[in-house]
Amino acid sequence: MKRSVIKIGFKGKSAGVNSEWVRHYVQNVFAHGWARPQRMFPMLDDKWYRVYNFSNLGMSKFSVWSR
Repeated sequence: MKRSVIKIGFKGKSAGVNSEWVRHYVQNVFAHGWARPQRMFPMLDDKWYRVYNFSNLGMSKFSVWSR
């Protein structure tokens, strides 16, 4: 499954959607249709999946992303 995610976040928490519709509008409509016209890619499905992410804002001493 391709990752075509758009999300919004605040203070270590984020939520959004993963959908072929996101990829379709960015890749096919904008990039291949408007910015540089060329062949568009077919959509794989029309489902919407929820995406959540919760983080400790880099405060874990066991994370490679801390401080």
